[in-house]
Formats: sequence, structure tokens, C-alpha cells
Amino acid sequence: MALERMNVSYRIVVEPQEYEAYAAVIDPAKIITLPFSNLGQGSIPARNFVWEHAVNEGYERHWILDDNLRSFRRLHQNKKIEVLDGVCFRVIEDFADRY
Repeated sequence: MALERMNVSYRIVVEPQEYEAYAAVIDPAKIITLPFSNLGQGSIPARNFVWEHAVNEGYERHWILDDNLRSFRRLHQNKKIEVLDGVCFRVIEDFADRY
């Protein structure tokens, strides 16, 4: 997982039936289990849960990413350069804060 390689702190949110599979490869302390599963409404309930969870923990912002991202890259002089740490997230947050 890209965030592991980049040494970025994260937590992953999974449905109850997915917990064991994720716990086999990710530190269980990083896993948050949704209080529901298979609602048939796509990702909206999970995204809303994540938003509410972040607010309740006092975070000003949160990121929702897919769990299958292999890397992050930035474009410089028409070249895609792999980002090796979490600075890319801070740069985007600083940009968003200006607007």
C-alpha cells in the first residue's frame, strides 16, 4: 500500500465482513469497522460515516482514498515523479486553504 511505503499515518474503514481479510495484512489498530454492511447504496453511507467520524475526532479535514493505490505522483516538466512521503497531501491542503 502506498501510504505504508510513504510512512503516512492513516486508518482504513471497512465493512464488518471485510475485517479479517484486512487485519491479515494491516495493523488492526489502523482499522475502523463500519457499523453496517451491504446497504445497497454504494459508497455514500461509508463516506458519510468517515466524515462524521473525522468531525467527532476533531479533525479539520480528512482524505478518502481507494485502498488499491500503488503510488502517488506529481507532474514536473512533463514527467511523472513518484512522491515518497506525505508532503503531497500537505501541499494540496495548503492550496485548498488559500481558496
